[in-house]
Amino acid sequence: MPQYMGQELHIELKRIFDKYDEDRNGSIEARDLNLIMRDVGFEPTEADLNEFIDAADVGELRCLDFKEFLQVMAPKLREVESDENLRKAFEVFDRQGDGYFNALDVRTVMATVGEVISEADSSLIINEMDTHNEHRVGLRAFLDYMHAGGPSEMASRYS
Repeated sequence: MPQYMGQELHIELKRIFDKYDEDRNGSIEARDLNLIMRDVGFEPTEADLNEFIDAADVGELRCLDFKEFLQVMAPKLREVESDENLRKAFEVFDRQGDGYFNALDVRTVMATVGEVISEADSSLIINEMDTHNEHRVGLRAFLDYMHAGGPSEMASRYS
């Protein structure tokens, strides 16, 4: 088991792999990746599937053993786990539950964790994420921002 993978994730991936290893020969067909990925909540494009298959180096038989399957799936599941954590963080800032947060929400949340920030700094934070100049940030913009590397020098001010 790769050291970055928890036992629960390893067990879940083994269960999924076994479900698609219908003949119990220790391998699954690469073409089943589309079904498997949809089964666990992904919507891969054809290009995504080809990239995963190429990365797993399935060879002429176009089959994956469990180790190759882990190489393909583990990073994707970690990405989903990361998105879930980011969604939870977003919900903390989205105090009204309307799908957005603004500079006041940032100041309020930061104050509740003991970090007092100025109105100007909270506006800078929003402006850094606000791609539509709406003075508020939606979930998609927040996720895009965080996946692109997150806060720039703002983070260093408060560490």
